[in-house]
Amino acid sequence: MKKIMFLVLIVSLLIVNIYSVDACSCRMPKSPLETLEQADVVFAGRVTSVSSNPFTWTKTVNFLVSKIWKGTERKYITVTTANHAVSCGADLKLNKEYIVYAYSIEDTLTTNSCSRTKPLSSAEEDLAGFGQGSLPTDYSVDLSIPITTYFIWGGILIIVIVLISVKKKK
Repeated sequence: MKKIMFLVLIVSLLIVNIYSVDACSCRMPKSPLETLEQADVVFAGRVTSVSSNPFTWTKTVNFLVSKIWKGTERKYITVTTANHAVSCGADLKLNKEYIVYAYSIEDTLTTNSCSRTKPLSSAEEDLAGFGQGSLPTDYSVDLSIPITTYFIWGGILIIVIVLISVKKKK
């Protein structure tokens, strides 16, 4: 019985500690053109949905893209960011328009509060040097799910099964 409880404790700690939490500290922002050059994808779009994942401390944000300056032709783009500003999460609100500087990490587009991602209404400096941009032409939707999501839910399932089996033995 003690071994099972120890195993449940270890698995729980592994799931909770998958990601470390750090306070956000940004360097001086680079110019819009330097940031455009470094980013993998740069676009303007409206947030169509936001969903938080409490296990990874991230949120997934879906955009309807209106203009593209770099890296994609998609009409719909999914970006992840940290859940909170203290972890450099971009504060992206439903139905608001943003210019987004995204970076590809393990086949997932991510952004943060240090990346110049900001409301489109306050992006005059960024837009001035970018030109018109292009309209999206690919109307497919990215339905991929990060692999860590499967590991997290698998770990939770294992814990539940172990707890149920322990209860049945009593």
